[in-house]
Amino acid sequence: MAARNKYSEQSTTSAKEYLPLSLAVRRVTGTSPHLSTLLRWCAVGVRGRTLGHVVIGGRKMTTIEDVQAFIQVNAAKTTSHHFDLAVSKDRTRAIEKAVADLRKIVGN
Repeated sequence: MAARNKYSEQSTTSAKEYLPLSLAVRRVTGTSPHLSTLLRWCAVGVRGRTLGHVVIGGRKMTTIEDVQAFIQVNAAKTTSHHFDLAVSKDRTRAIEKAVADLRKIVGN
């Protein structure tokens, strides 16, 4: 017989059904990130987006909908995100000087 916990019988259809962070993320993604990762998602966020949550009885709780929205926004930013690799002229000159100095030392 499968082990049951106090959350196993709850439905995920309610918009305001708050679950512990780890359980909500596991139900959406099928994975269990470390608790410190989940807490960082709530406090700091990823790419400017934090995971919506409430504190109930000293525990951070979230909804399935909040987790889905968080993952969708970050997945969209990941696929459409391109890095601006512009380097300042001062930095470019410093790199070129370092390369020239290294070539003198190595003998190329």
